[in-house]
Amino acid sequence: MSHNSTYQANAINTEFGADLSGIQAHIDDLHRIAAVLLINLEDFGGVKDRIYYDLPSTSDSGSAALQAIEKYTAELEDSYNDVNTYTGYNQKLYDSLSAVKPELESILSDAKTGGLDTSEYVIYKPEDPGDGASNSDQTTYQGKKAIYDSLKDRSSTIRTTETTACTTFRNNCELIFQSLIDLVVGKARYLH
Repeated sequence: MSHNSTYQANAINTEFGADLSGIQAHIDDLHRIAAVLLINLEDFGGVKDRIYYDLPSTSDSGSAALQAIEKYTAELEDSYNDVNTYTGYNQKLYDSLSAVKPELESILSDAKTGGLDTSEYVIYKPEDPGDGASNSDQTTYQGKKAIYDSLKDRSSTIRTTETTACTTFRNNCELIFQSLIDLVVGKARYLH
């Protein structure tokens, strides 16, 4: 059987394009960033305590210093919370996509085991031998067609999982970057 392209309407593509190790490395980097932010946040707390005890808050310089520290502490805390929220979104993406890869590999393996024509990551729909085919050829075709249809359903289900994971990740990131989520409390902000 000849197949002119790696994708046809009557084919199942089982190629997995996500870079799970890259996503995991990104998550690890985000954890390191969050740890540094937390250390800095704790350091600001110590500075605030020293200023509070060393400079009277009633003096202009003491009051100004405490206000500056409060401002920077709040900004640092917001950054820390942003990184943790973004890390959580990446982790959910990783977890969801981790289920996709083995299922696509299993679909391809089952196709090969079932005697379907494959090429790299593509599974081809069996060709109907036609009305003049022998009973044996028809039976073989019906068996392969049933396997193909089952694999197509599995592929559709797992591709929906993959699409949902990517769409959810993208939508969550858009909410962060558009500042539609108050990351401190994790709830949507209503814009008036």
